[in-house]
Amino acid sequence: MNKEEIIKTYTNGEITVVWDAAKCRHTGICLAGLPRVFNLKQKPWIDMSAADTASIEKQVSLCPSGALGTQDNDTYYTGQSDGAAEVVLTPGGPLTLYGKVLIKNLRGKTINEVDNPSFCRCGKSAQPPFCDGGHARHT
Repeated sequence: MNKEEIIKTYTNGEITVVWDAAKCRHTGICLAGLPRVFNLKQKPWIDMSAADTASIEKQVSLCPSGALGTQDNDTYYTGQSDGAAEVVLTPGGPLTLYGKVLIKNLRGKTINEVDNPSFCRCGKSAQPPFCDGGHARHT
């Protein structure tokens, strides 16, 4: 099994956070928003005891790719938009648009249709215009 096929779960007894590595864009929104819970320098990288359930649920809901979700009473929630447009600027990280976005070239032709894209602002992404976590590799 390679890294892209990994799905991990973390629980605090009230909720379970599910992380799907294949969906993760590595924007760092979870790390910046709740660093005591989401910390790549610790094992496991998600510490469910480091914050209350409501804070964890709120941060998971901001995941633009849907790689993070929560399970509660046999339901599964991803950080997908409810349809309202929202733009979030992450300090030191990407600009994320929550909702379906049509990306067009200079001639107006749609070249991509993306849910919750995160756009690179640092110029270090290997997948421009999208953030791939390159800002973290170059700090």
